Amino acid sequence: QKVLMDTLRRRALQEKYKYVYVAPSDGRGIAVALASKYPIKKVIVHNEKFKDITGGETSFKRPVIEAIIEVAPGFDVRTFVVHFKSKRNDGVPVYRGMTSDQVQRYSEANHLRELASQGNLPTIVMGDMNDTPDSPTISLVKGEATSRGPNGNTGEKVLYDTAKLTGKENVPTHHSRHGSSKLDYIMVSGDLKDYVEDFKVYKPGTDQRAQMVSDHYMVMADLRIPLDKFKKRDGA
Repeated sequence: QKVLMDTLRRRALQEKYKYVYVAPSDGRGIAVALASKYPIKKVIVHNEKFKDITGGETSFKRPVIEAIIEVAPGFDVRTFVVHFKSKRNDGVPVYRGMTSDQVQRYSEANHLRELASQGNLPTIVMGDMNDTPDSPTISLVKGEATSRGPNGNTGEKVLYDTAKLTGKENVPTHHSRHGSSKLDYIMVSGDLKDYVEDFKVYKPGTDQRAQMVSDHYMVMADLRIPLDKFKKRDGA
């Protein structure tokens, strides 16, 4: 949390993003965080155990933040911040042709689907999902997968990739010596998709606001929401 707060202060953003929450780290100092201009009414950190697709037990490799944010009086948005398992693996299939990292990401995606499908609030899911748009992991997060997950997920709430909605689905968000790919996402529920105006990727060297601090680029989605179209909803 200190690193994030120091960064906000250096950028003179601490007054703009007054509401900050940092989840527990994964033991290596990697954690997800949320900085908001709007009040964070409620936070749940998901580090619980759940069934993986093999029938075993697992948990999110980095605890997930679920937050209820009051965007305007009477208008709340449920927001999830995630960081799925990396692609590092030994190349050995462990389950139905999938490597251990693929099993973990798919299991994380299935549990995230179950969490995001609860309640009736407008929903945003964002973060480093460490998988490409055509992967089973991303299809499951969005609710496109046809098979039920091990915990009975039916995928009631479909999520929409803001990059795809704005014609930028294939713009890379990650770089390495092996090439570039899209691994980072901002997804919205159906009641928000018509209000997505733009999706941007800030690359070091092409935008002065982006610095080479990660092998991932910063991404941003612009939404212009007419609040009069939304009535107050119970979030649970």
